[in-house]
Amino acid sequence: MSKDRPKDRQCDYNNFKRTRYFHGMLLTDRDFREEQIYHNEKRKLLNRMLHGWGVVCGLGIKAADPKSPKIVVTPGMALDCAGNEIVVCEEYEIDLKKQLLCPDTTTARNEDPCAEKDRGRKGKYYIGIKYNEVPTDPVPVYAPGGGCEEKVCDYSRTNEGFCVKLFDEAGYPSQPAQCSSGKSLADQIYTGCRDEKENGEIDYPGKCVEEKAKAFREDFCGSTACCPDCCPTEHYLILGSVQYNENDKKYEVNLNEGRQYVISVPYVKYLFSSFFSGAENILKDVVDEFKYVDVPDVNLIVNNPAAAICWITEQLIRIEGKAEEHEDSKEVKDMTVESAKETLKARGFETVNTVTITEANKRELYRLSSKVRELEESDAVEIVVDKKNKPQFYIPAR
Repeated sequence: MSKDRPKDRQCDYNNFKRTRYFHGMLLTDRDFREEQIYHNEKRKLLNRMLHGWGVVCGLGIKAADPKSPKIVVTPGMALDCAGNEIVVCEEYEIDLKKQLLCPDTTTARNEDPCAEKDRGRKGKYYIGIKYNEVPTDPVPVYAPGGGCEEKVCDYSRTNEGFCVKLFDEAGYPSQPAQCSSGKSLADQIYTGCRDEKENGEIDYPGKCVEEKAKAFREDFCGSTACCPDCCPTEHYLILGSVQYNENDKKYEVNLNEGRQYVISVPYVKYLFSSFFSGAENILKDVVDEFKYVDVPDVNLIVNNPAAAICWITEQLIRIEGKAEEHEDSKEVKDMTVESAKETLKARGFETVNTVTITEANKRELYRLSSKVRELEESDAVEIVVDKKNKPQFYIPAR
């Protein structure tokens, strides 16, 4: 026996046990089952602790036809609160008439149980999905020492899948809470400090906000991150709701009611792309430094952050390198303002203003100076002077 567990050592152990193989060990079905259990449970532990639960991707719901009671669940994946992966590989169709709107009770002869008068049609129903598995692929089991005829069958595989169920508002399945620290700082400030005046104005007194922040800090900084709630024995993820619209005579699907997502890296990329794809075109319109630069696709930030950083640093170097007045604008340097105006007037320019160069506006003025060669006769210009009112260069009028 191992001598690595002395009595005075402060140790304890969890429920995870993996098979320890050794030469000469008699292997039975139990050893292989526990091997699978160990790896499955470890994977599910990581799923629920690191990712939480909800839809990972896909699993949309839509009406097969606006006036049809058939609802389609699109392919996708989700994680339930036990860490199980729910995978739908093909579109799955739900017939509301068969599953919900047609009562199971016996109807009168020649009466259509799915007639338009079915009272179940009017409610709102939620579409839930859960992980499910069944044994499959039966094979013969031979009894040790028995004859060839002494055999039975048992299942040799476990097939993973899913079940779909509809819930009304009264039977809405309980959803385990995602990890939360409790009442947030914002909630405490809102409920404890919000002061509505008689004239309708709302104020949050600074002293009260400070007290709430101190109390929150004392509580929050002394606590640990929580673990997800325990998962119910039977847990359905809600994919959305469906309701029949009597006015339009069609089924309306709400994809976001009751639905939760796993915030994965691909999902964050999807959100970023949805908001900011094409933003490089706007940048070229509103940021002068980018007007004459080949701005890459903004999605480079999430697809290849290193390349995005390299491009940004390259632009900073380029902008810094252009932070010098153009040679053509230096001809007025150290003249008086009056002499500079006369010189520019002789070149066909109209001087409309003078601006003093400072540390704050230096780069912008230098950048504008680089456009001097683009000027044409009769264009208006400004003279840039130093703090002593000595001309340094000129720029196009802004």
